Amino acid sequence: MDLPIDARRAPFKEKHLDEETPALARWFDTGVDGNDRTLFVGSKDEDFFVGLSIDQANRIVRARERFINEIVSIVNDKP
Repeated sequence: MDLPIDARRAPFKEKHLDEETPALARWFDTGVDGNDRTLFVGSKDEDFFVGLSIDQANRIVRARERFINEIVSIVNDKP
């Protein structure tokens, strides 16, 4: 979905917002550094963080999940 998102056209299917809109993509653990076993976190297209501990990676992924869920909920809530 192209930006800007016109909220007047809501409700949107969640996949259109999070899977097709890079700014709202969900993040996940994208790999492990073979040298020091730290993790990468990013989207399907790019890494945003490298050198993370497992705890840091999990916390970032969960925080992003909460953020995206709230954005989808707000946008799809008709006034």
